Amino acid sequence: MWNSQSFYGKLLDGWEKSETRNGVPYYINHKSERTQWDHPFLSKTLEELAEFDDVRYAAYRTAIKLRFLQKRLKLDLITLPMISRAFDDHGWSSSQDSVITCGELETVIMDIFYKTRRGKPGSLTIEQSTEILLNWLLNMYDIHRTGYVRVISAKIAMVALCSARLAEKYRYLFSQLSDYDNTISRKRLGLFLHDLLQVAELLNECLPFGGMAAIGAAIDSCFSMSRSTTGVEEFSFLDWMLLEPQTLVWLPTMHRMAAAESVKHESKCNICKEYPIIGFRYRCLKCFNYDLCQQCFLTGRVAKKHKLTHPIEEYCLATTSKEDTKAFVKTVRNNLSKRHHKKYKPRYLPIRGDGQPMEEDFTDAVPEADADMHQLLQSAARKLAQAETQAPPRQSSKMLQTDMATGPKQQVTPPKMYNIVPNEQRRELDSIIHHLEDEN
Repeated sequence: MWNSQSFYGKLLDGWEKSETRNGVPYYINHKSERTQWDHPFLSKTLEELAEFDDVRYAAYRTAIKLRFLQKRLKLDLITLPMISRAFDDHGWSSSQDSVITCGELETVIMDIFYKTRRGKPGSLTIEQSTEILLNWLLNMYDIHRTGYVRVISAKIAMVALCSARLAEKYRYLFSQLSDYDNTISRKRLGLFLHDLLQVAELLNECLPFGGMAAIGAAIDSCFSMSRSTTGVEEFSFLDWMLLEPQTLVWLPTMHRMAAAESVKHESKCNICKEYPIIGFRYRCLKCFNYDLCQQCFLTGRVAKKHKLTHPIEEYCLATTSKEDTKAFVKTVRNNLSKRHHKKYKPRYLPIRGDGQPMEEDFTDAVPEADADMHQLLQSAARKLAQAETQAPPRQSSKMLQTDMATGPKQQVTPPKMYNIVPNEQRRELDSIIHHLEDEN
């Protein structure tokens, strides 16, 4: 519906585009005699984001909204080289302190969409896509509609949501932010964080990550990894960003969601009974054979004896037999161990200071024996680079906890799971069970 030209035409019925003396577009509805800065299509898109407000966890809620917005803005079709070349071709390669007029920015965006459509015919309408993307940028970086935007601000927002690997985005952003000595100063790092947080702020999702007040603490966190006190080197900046600092954890989460959204898992959701599970798959490491789909997990639904405090493992790609075995071993350990639960290191990099810890992190409480759960949860992030460079798999992944390639879904009980474990891993499992029995 959103890609339908007839729907787009109905949405714009009664609206007329006009411009201020500074060349800033605004929209007039002659039927209701109303004037507004927002493009009607962008207004409708932002209204639609409310349907994701029932997602309990801030990072996922923000990531889902961003992915939705990314597709509406057609940024998922735009590559990083396209953005870089377009700004360079129009004389904006060096952009740290430069400002660009609204008209000049519109020309750059139109050039990007022209080259995008040339490679993907029929994927977009250049004029309407340009208007909507420009309106989005103005809503973040020129709220008073002066007609000017910092070039680096536009680059940051467009690069954040374009189609590219995370590491490639971070390297490009470093090249745009660094000074003559190839480091980023505290001031420029602060401006970068402020500009990037505007993306979440427009969605009303900035506060869960500490808000703008956490920028100072985030700068300190980044500089703590640098050997220099005057600037952050490239490797330190990349390392810090890839650790997923709390302030920006929603961005890598969006990348994981994009990598997982077409993946099929040969598992059945224990709550809504969806089969196969599509997107993220979540496995409880306390309950045997307990899987959740993305929708049920993110909205906090439970069934049977499962609780929200149980340790959970996330999969954005199909699991291997080794991963299934490890998960089963940990489930056995969690059920046999008498050790108390405690908080452990979160999957993101906490930012200490003015900002508060991120709300409702789903990894709050796990058994002490599973302190290394953090590494398992991070396996999804480690697979992300591979997922971003591959097309979504055409076939379903292997059936959970079995080696069956075809046939109807069957629930596998713990004894059956034990029987399919390879001999070497079975001996390891026996050793763990005996050790835990002695413990208890």
